[in-house]
Amino acid sequence: MEITGIVDRIIFRNAENGYTVLSLRTDSEEGFATLCGTLPLASPGEQLRAEGTIKYHPKYGQQFMVTHAETLAPSTQIAIENYLAGGTVKGVGPAMARLIVDRFGMDTLQIMEKQPERLLEVPGIGRKKLEMIMGSFRENRSMRDILMALAPYGITVNQAYRMYKTYGDLALAKVQENPYQLIDDIDGIGFMTADAIAQRVAGFETNSAARLFAGIKYALQDAKNEYGHTYLPAEKLVLKACGLLGVYSELLTDAVDAMIAEGSLVEQFVGEQRGVFLPYIARMESSIAQKLMQLSEPPVANPFWDVSQYERELGLTLSESQREAVTRALDAGVMIITGGPGTGKTTIIRCITHAFAGMGMTFALAAPTGRAAKRMTEATGADAK
Repeated sequence: MEITGIVDRIIFRNAENGYTVLSLRTDSEEGFATLCGTLPLASPGEQLRAEGTIKYHPKYGQQFMVTHAETLAPSTQIAIENYLAGGTVKGVGPAMARLIVDRFGMDTLQIMEKQPERLLEVPGIGRKKLEMIMGSFRENRSMRDILMALAPYGITVNQAYRMYKTYGDLALAKVQENPYQLIDDIDGIGFMTADAIAQRVAGFETNSAARLFAGIKYALQDAKNEYGHTYLPAEKLVLKACGLLGVYSELLTDAVDAMIAEGSLVEQFVGEQRGVFLPYIARMESSIAQKLMQLSEPPVANPFWDVSQYERELGLTLSESQREAVTRALDAGVMIITGGPGTGKTTIIRCITHAFAGMGMTFALAAPTGRAAKRMTEATGADAK
């Protein structure tokens, strides 16, 4: 639905993302409506036309959730005065706004835009004050113009505001130059959004290098997020990206090679398989491997432990594989024990922690879930996190 009215006051505004809660004076029976949405430029006194839906908040009552909004030119001198006094233009308060509008009437905004020097005719405005007023006025006008210019590309007000905060007056040029750069620069914009924007940019080809590179990176990120893969074999990466981008595999093979050459992808052979990594994932894997190698160095030998002794003390009879696991755990810096439910992993942990305690060693128990940590605590009597 659509609603039109005069912005009465700003109840809340997040300067980081432009999210705003405001009170709109309307011609409805209620007289006022509460609007919520990304409205970074809405100011008291402005006439606003908004589209959206009505929702009921359990604490704040009925609210109009804005999906699209546009500012209409103030239609009366009072509206112009309220707009200037609303805090949008630095250096202009209620008293100064009244003096400006009294001097120029309905021509006020046009004079500020095209003949700003005439503001010196207003008592209390000197050269320094004029520079402050006009700097603020132009900044808001520039932002408003850019937000409007970005709308035809399917960019939401929220996204456009974040682009403006990042790029400033270059926001439109950045979008037209390479929409896929938004993925790296703007929070909340991924490949699908950038690709949809690119389809609206004149002259941007579906087989452009920027699109191919972004699609390949997205394919690797999707494999990581969806399945936990830290890399993909080159052939599988090309196949996945091919389905995503709808281009020939030869183009993507060349693009992968070019990205490896420039360092935006990392190539490592996993056995005989050519693996392709995102650089930061490759760095993480290398770091983890190095730390595991450091930890895996055998600790100082301790001659005082005896698995049979711990079996007697705990009243356990370990299987051959369990005895081997306990023995290795006490001799190795790092060890991995695997097995399905009921194969004795918890018993092994119980014996290892008992041995550590008997040797006067300190230890910590950790598990990936609260339930697993609780089970470890019950089995060993030691605190697990």
